[in-house]
Amino acid sequence: MKASVSIRQFLSWVLDSRVEEKLNNTCFIKLRGMAEFKCNNRFEGAIMSHFDENEFKFTFGEKSLYLGLEDVFHITGLPVDGCPVVVKKIDDYEKFSTRLLGSDDPERTENSPLVTKKWLLDTFKKVLDDITSVDEKLKWYVRAYILFTIGTILLPSNQKGTVSMVYLHHLEDLSVDSLNKIAWGAAVLAKLQGSFKNGKCTSGATWILEMFILERIPSIRDAYLYRRPTSTDEHPSCLMWSKFMKDNSHTSHSKIDWETSLNAIGDKILAFQKFLKFVPEKEENASGDNQNGGGSYTSNGPNCSLSNGDSSVNDHPKGTHDTGF
Repeated sequence: MKASVSIRQFLSWVLDSRVEEKLNNTCFIKLRGMAEFKCNNRFEGAIMSHFDENEFKFTFGEKSLYLGLEDVFHITGLPVDGCPVVVKKIDDYEKFSTRLLGSDDPERTENSPLVTKKWLLDTFKKVLDDITSVDEKLKWYVRAYILFTIGTILLPSNQKGTVSMVYLHHLEDLSVDSLNKIAWGAAVLAKLQGSFKNGKCTSGATWILEMFILERIPSIRDAYLYRRPTSTDEHPSCLMWSKFMKDNSHTSHSKIDWETSLNAIGDKILAFQKFLKFVPEKEENASGDNQNGGGSYTSNGPNCSLSNGDSSVNDHPKGTHDTGF
């Protein structure tokens, strides 16, 4: 079963000003600026039909694209280097949850790290009036919101309606420096790419895959959107793409033959550019010189290790993607 990513559910959590203050300058706060949109399963399926599992890249005729760390950073704004996201086994999840969240989900199965999104929303969406910005209890609400964000749009659980607490230990220290030094973006990429199997994407932040293709292939962008971006300095770029995917998507997506469109892209694949700006079609770089510069990573079980460095999309080494997330 495909892990569920719900932008609508994520945005349904209206942040209390006291929680928002604690999140300011963290890597998570800008994701609040995304517009509500729906992922297009047919579009994702057509993209995945071009995925080469041996080379771990997308191939369109003679052209290839590799979804790398810089792409994820550019789209999400999440750190892609720093401390790895480690899945930590907890002996007693009830005590663990009570210590860091102040309570435990009564519906959580014994010895299971999964809590329901409903419990997080019902318990932590509204902050009690008597809790001040310096109250230690406010940290419960901040942790719950970040955990909800992780489990709803970044690292979704394979069990519908739940969020995993295996990431909660990374939220013990809520300082900006601590949260921003964790390679959340690398973990998101590891889970997403780890689900690329048998021509399908079965879990993870699939919306990143859609935005990645829209950024790199102008003809697909034109087919997807009836009005395209002309220029932007917005970072992360998901803020821009989500608005266009919500407001400017063709109403006839069901009639678009995405496979034919992807097969007919010719040479028009954009090279990766840091903080990419979109310019009129005649000025676009359509050379197909796909330099990613995102580095490579491997993830074995719970650990995700990174090695940075420039490399060609066409020559990018294949990673090991057994994330265990």
